[in-house]
Amino acid sequence: MIGSALLASAGGAGYRRIAAELERPLSTVRRWIRAVRDPEHVEWLRAQAVLWLARVERDVLADLAPQPTRLGEALTALAAAAVTLRARVAPHVPPWTLIGQITRGRLVGRAVPAQPG
Repeated sequence: MIGSALLASAGGAGYRRIAAELERPLSTVRRWIRAVRDPEHVEWLRAQAVLWLARVERDVLADLAPQPTRLGEALTALAAAAVTLRARVAPHVPPWTLIGQITRGRLVGRAVPAQPG
């Protein structure tokens, strides 16, 4: 569910639309999206994916398509790592489970506190 929300956000959808489509509370979806706004966390996510790809199949790195946002790039790299791991090592493991392992359960970092006002 979180991954779907982040993908939609990376594609430009707002948290209200995402919440409605996923039938989740606005506050929950907003928290998920805010939690990945930290540029350092997004870069960490991307780096984890690149590390796994480098271990399993370096050639995939050259095929990663550029994305309009850093979050999009991180999610693309994570998806590529999960698909590659699934094909080579764990064919029965769902991709989002692999992404959870790649990110050590930290797909969503610490939530950013709401801004006053």
